[in-house]
Amino acid sequence: MVKPKGFVAIYKQPLIVSGHHSYKCDYMRQIVPVQILLFVLFLSCEKDCEIRDITDQCIFHEEFLSPCFHGITFSEYNEIVISDTTAYYQFGHAIRIFPYNLNCDTARLPPIDFSKYTLLGKRTYGGGCTAEYVRQVFEDKCEKVIIYEINVEYSGGCDMLIGNWNWVYIPKLPDDFTVRFRVSQNR
Repeated sequence: MVKPKGFVAIYKQPLIVSGHHSYKCDYMRQIVPVQILLFVLFLSCEKDCEIRDITDQCIFHEEFLSPCFHGITFSEYNEIVISDTTAYYQFGHAIRIFPYNLNCDTARLPPIDFSKYTLLGKRTYGGGCTAEYVRQVFEDKCEKVIIYEINVEYSGGCDMLIGNWNWVYIPKLPDDFTVRFRVSQNR
């Protein structure tokens, strides 16, 4: 017999009664708990896969670096993710400047406890008289990503470039996570 394409055969299992129970009842007693267990596992996985707002666990800094650490050009270091002291001091050495009016030889970077935090920085700049920032940090455990979202609104008719590094300490970034930066700018 040739079955039409997409045809699914449904067979009914006869109910065989032996004593006080049936084989079909034994089968149902085995299948129903497995289905319930799979459903519960599915729900728990879905809960872990939600994107969580962790902004309240983060520390934001407007003025993080002293004037001695402003040797950052527009072409380098647009996004910063630093998770350890060695990388932090290498970054500090790379951006240290020595202006004639400041003694930057002994200037130090602000201390960070890298056992608890990871430092993120994302450069934003645009034109206007003022800028307003709204920053949020999200965690996506399923994708293993931290999302740093920055919304900037520039206002006013000034011909002035406004830049900001948007520094934030986030809870220690797990080794298998990455960071994604999202910036939206409104004028």
